[in-house]
Amino acid sequence: MAVLAEGYIRLGEFDAAVGAIAESKAIMERSQERWVESETHRIEGNLHLANGAGQAQAEACYLRGLRLTRDQRARSLELRVANSLSRLWTDQDRRDEARELLQPVVDTFTDGFEFADLTEARELLEGLS
Repeated sequence: MAVLAEGYIRLGEFDAAVGAIAESKAIMERSQERWVESETHRIEGNLHLANGAGQAQAEACYLRGLRLTRDQRARSLELRVANSLSRLWTDQDRRDEARELLQPVVDTFTDGFEFADLTEARELLEGLS
C-alpha cells in the first residue's frame, strides 16, 4: 500500500495517497509486520511536501522513518530515508546537516555501488561538497 501511495503522489492524486498510507498503517497494526513502516513514513513525508502540507511535517515523518531503520538495522532503507531527509535539508539550506547525515550512511556500503539509492546518495553528496 505504501508503494501505491507513492504512485498516487506522482500522479497528483493526494487524497488517494492519504488513503493508501492510512491503509498501509492499518495493515501494519493488524499484522504486526513492521518491515515496511519506515518506508511508509518516508512516503508520507514525500506526500507532505507534494501536497503543500509543509516541510516540518515532512521532516517529522523522515525522522520517524530514520529512527525505525536504525532500530531495525535496515541499512538500505536507512539510506533511502536519509536521501529524502538530506534533500529536504539541502532545500532548506541546511547543507552541513544533510552531509553529516548522509555521509556516514553511504560509508557503510562496501558493495552494491550500482544500487539506485546509493547512486542517488553519492550524487547528493557531490552537490553538497
